[in-house]
Amino acid sequence: MSKLLQGFKWIGIALAVMVGALFVCQIIGGIRLYAQMVSLRDRGVPTSLEDLAKNTIPDSQNGAVIYEQIFAEMKKPEVARDIKIIDNIEYDKQTHDMPKAVRPQVAAALNNLRPLFDMLDIALSCPKCKFKRQFSRNELIFPYLSSMRRLSRLCLAQAVLATDEGRTRDAVHWIGIGYKASESLERGDFVIEHIVEDSLQRMASRSLEYVIDRVHIDDQNAKSLFDLMGGIDNSGAVSRCIKGERASILSYYSASTDLRFMVDDPDEKPTTYSRLLGASWHWFARNTDYLILLDGIAFQAKSGDLSYRDAKSRGLLDNNFQAPLYSIVAKGMLWIFPSVRRHRYVQECQTSFNRMILALVAYKERYGRYPKSIVELRNRLGWKLPTDPFGGADFKYRREGQGFILYSLGPNLKDDGGVQHETRVFARDETGDYVWKMAR
Repeated sequence: MSKLLQGFKWIGIALAVMVGALFVCQIIGGIRLYAQMVSLRDRGVPTSLEDLAKNTIPDSQNGAVIYEQIFAEMKKPEVARDIKIIDNIEYDKQTHDMPKAVRPQVAAALNNLRPLFDMLDIALSCPKCKFKRQFSRNELIFPYLSSMRRLSRLCLAQAVLATDEGRTRDAVHWIGIGYKASESLERGDFVIEHIVEDSLQRMASRSLEYVIDRVHIDDQNAKSLFDLMGGIDNSGAVSRCIKGERASILSYYSASTDLRFMVDDPDEKPTTYSRLLGASWHWFARNTDYLILLDGIAFQAKSGDLSYRDAKSRGLLDNNFQAPLYSIVAKGMLWIFPSVRRHRYVQECQTSFNRMILALVAYKERYGRYPKSIVELRNRLGWKLPTDPFGGADFKYRREGQGFILYSLGPNLKDDGGVQHETRVFARDETGDYVWKMAR
């Protein structure tokens, strides 16, 4: 019996030492965290959501002020009815055409929404745009993002309708408006803002593809849209997201005392399990967890905005980072930054891709045929052509029949001969290229 008690005694001592060691690690981690926060503040880096929510742009120069007026108009019953007509359009699943039967109703609804589009022109003419953020439970709320998506859909419905009615110049104009609207979010500090910006650009890209498939775009219209898209600046997106998400994380650190916000619905009573988990994490892992997270963010921040090849070679696109089991917050957050980088490269590729297609279309309009090579296209057209963000060189191109095939190497950095992969969803091991085929 005495041996059994002696065994329990040593087990108790071992547990006490372990708990003490964990507690000391927490204290050391807290000191290091505080030092990092002081260093960031001294360098003028935002360390809280309040820092990022500040808006220093005068209302007279801020397009977001006009957007807020547009969003208020969109909520009015008579305006909402017309918007609902556009939202409910059921495009043909195979051809993606707008059904002829609904075109008159859509045209009438878009005509009724003309005041919104006039206000949009004013918003886009402002030199800057930064939306006001709202706080709730120490979180930032972005109510304007869904409204921006609906407004962009209205513009692109204009482009589709103009295409179906043979009004090519109007179609190109509305696609340009769609791209300009996406730029209103380009200076966002958070991942969600860049994801929505990407979605707006994808909608504009799909509309452009719709137009090119159905009508001829003349040299002048192609050049105006080519230049507009060339002005889209996706650089700095990763750095801004790092800045914003780090400030958000530090706000969570200052406000949270346990893990209930990650385990339970905040409006419901916490469970016993979440209380135990949260208390254990708070007393023995919280500071170390956040320190691991900030170290991971610092690694991403030092790398900044790199080319795809460089980012891939440095492992910045991988989600399989190593972290201790107790690093619940770090594991839940560090996947964001590789995801932002991948979004950026795919969207940059899509924009460059569409600009190349516009250049090829303009070449044919000017010379009556497609060029034999990218070199011929560059020399005879005289435009500054974009390169493949994945390959780092010219896009791959070849003539095929009366048309052509244009493609990017894609994320695997291999020339698969213009074989389209099954999906545009980014994956490190996917095979195939990003391909555009023009038959005429």
